[in-house]
Amino acid sequence: PPPPGASTANGSATLPTWVGQSSTEPFSVQAFLTQRAGPTENAASLYPVGLAMISRDMGGPSAAQLDSRIASLSNLQALAAGQVASAEIRQLVASASPAMKKIDEAQSKLQCVFPTELTVDAQLPHAMAARTLARLTCLELADARTSGDFDQAEAAIRRCLRLSRDLRPRGPMVCQIVSMAIDGVVLGAIEQITLRDPKLTTAQCDRILALLVEHQQLGVDPFAEGLRMDYIMSRNSIHDLQTGRLTLAQLYEFMGGEPIDSSLLSGPTIMNFSAEVSACDRIYGLALKAASNPVARADEFASLHAELARMKADWDAFHTRLKATDPASRRNLVAEMPAMQFHVWIAGIEPSRQACRRIATNVAGLQMLLALRRFELANRRLPATLAEAASGTILKTVPIDPYSGQALQLVTIAGQPTIYSIGNDLKDDGGRIDWKQGTVPGDFLFVLNR
Repeated sequence: PPPPGASTANGSATLPTWVGQSSTEPFSVQAFLTQRAGPTENAASLYPVGLAMISRDMGGPSAAQLDSRIASLSNLQALAAGQVASAEIRQLVASASPAMKKIDEAQSKLQCVFPTELTVDAQLPHAMAARTLARLTCLELADARTSGDFDQAEAAIRRCLRLSRDLRPRGPMVCQIVSMAIDGVVLGAIEQITLRDPKLTTAQCDRILALLVEHQQLGVDPFAEGLRMDYIMSRNSIHDLQTGRLTLAQLYEFMGGEPIDSSLLSGPTIMNFSAEVSACDRIYGLALKAASNPVARADEFASLHAELARMKADWDAFHTRLKATDPASRRNLVAEMPAMQFHVWIAGIEPSRQACRRIATNVAGLQMLLALRRFELANRRLPATLAEAASGTILKTVPIDPYSGQALQLVTIAGQPTIYSIGNDLKDDGGRIDWKQGTVPGDFLFVLNR
């Protein structure tokens, strides 16, 4: 069955009434939604059956119980250290095997588009449920390392990465964030469990590398896809506010944002809808233009940040005037009112961009860790350069650092080979300062622990 909140109309060629009415529409919404119509053979129609067996977000009490058990045992550090009983892991993986078979059945379909609603109150249970499979994958990799069954590990990685990719087409930014979170869990499990397996072979390194390269080649760009969908949902929200289907209070409730003026949430919605549409087109146009650059360094978002700052200044100035106006007379100021909905929607653009760069760097770093380990296994020594390690693999060349636009770099620190990206501060610290997932200035490190 389709996930709750699914819409057959929105999943087909039916378009929102506002499409094509704005001359400044940042991309062809009609072409985009037509391309994202659900295929005849759609994996999305089968996924809910499997996900409902293991996730509290889609299933009943038995699924919730299994979900809780998976969550309690899937701590990556404990699994990597062998602190979870192998028998307990195996029993839990066996309990989840019927769900994995259903997910494998869904993945026998070549395409997937989840036909969810295009509105801010759309339900996305499939995205939330998909996180359980990522945790289950950690358990499968631990079980495979114990049993020496690499085929099981490979199948688990393939299954989870495919589900991650299948969340992206026509998915709003929240789906893209879940997809990237799933990637992060799987990549971490490969690095801490599979890559450190003393029985790992060069052929197995090649097989994992092939899965990661396939993931890059077949996956939709999560940032650009999320921006397009969020633009559509934002424009739908403006339309829904204008028609009365949605109140401003409901919008803030659904989005989880702080109201810019709580007094505006009571009574009829007071907004300059023309200004809202214009601002929406402008902001998402600038964001999509910047997103088209594969490196997307901070300075290339300067125009977007400048526009956001200008819009905030315009609103702050108007807000001062608004507060000094009698509530009954506020409607007289509507024609002069600047856009305010951007406070809710666009706050997530920059964090989402950073998340996309982190996961892209994570993929590149793990690829080179695998290439480094493969070279060491084949030659009983470490390579002199990353290029030497990459040349004998499917990669051929060293992956690009999404932050610098240059190749990832290698340094040996305290006897440990360390691959690094310069990180978000765009400063090369020689791999000697760990940025701790972007929480402090430094480099994004990938250490070959054997």
